[in-house]
Amino acid sequence: MNRWLKEPLLHFFIAGALLFAAAGYFAPEESAQDSRLIEVTDQTREFLRARFLRVWQREPDAAELQGAVDEWIKEEILFREGMQLGLAENDPLARQRIGQKLMMLADALIPAVPEDEVLQSWYASRSDNYIAPLVYSFEQRFFAPGANTDDAVERASAALAALSADSGDLPSGDPTLLPPSLDSAPASYVESSFGTEFADALSDLPVGSWQGPVLSTFGAHLVLLQDRRGGTAQDFAAVRDLVARDWLYEKSNATREQFY
Repeated sequence: MNRWLKEPLLHFFIAGALLFAAAGYFAPEESAQDSRLIEVTDQTREFLRARFLRVWQREPDAAELQGAVDEWIKEEILFREGMQLGLAENDPLARQRIGQKLMMLADALIPAVPEDEVLQSWYASRSDNYIAPLVYSFEQRFFAPGANTDDAVERASAALAALSADSGDLPSGDPTLLPPSLDSAPASYVESSFGTEFADALSDLPVGSWQGPVLSTFGAHLVLLQDRRGGTAQDFAAVRDLVARDWLYEKSNATREQFY
């Protein structure tokens, strides 16, 4: 028995038990006192002053500022009482709002936009994301199908042959509500106006001469492609601001995920 009383490990457990008991005796009273203390700091007053100024577009006088402080104290009391009663536990909106405010702390960890050398390296590994959209400038002549599409193709081919024979006359085509020409039209607009088949054909047509027949949703066409631009990665200088925005967006998401 005496040997056990001299064991250092026993002394350690006894001391730990005494400390635990003392913490349990003193902590509740101290915690209760802290929960009843509401401190209106200088930062709180400044927040209330700035909020009044933002709403009313003028500085509050002393009575108005004190009224805002009193109202804030009432809100704080109600908030603490509500939290102690667990009113936020089963409230999805309260849970969501608290979670959002906590995640806002991660925003302080988001790095600033780096120097251009870093952005250029980041851009180089993602240049496919910065392809300039295809745009077309062209004239077209429309040939409406008769009994079948082949009829439109035959008439368009005949008009192109006549033009190639140095007749000097531009192909006239048939009346249509389609635009006779477009200038710097995005490929998406061409596709929505003439159909996918027509838009795809423009990507392969030579520039500067009448070509066809080119089929569309509506019939056959002869097309004079005047300009075709885009389809390649844009220079870093031209998209620098967009690259910086995308870099910041990616880093922000990664920072928030790491914080979570």
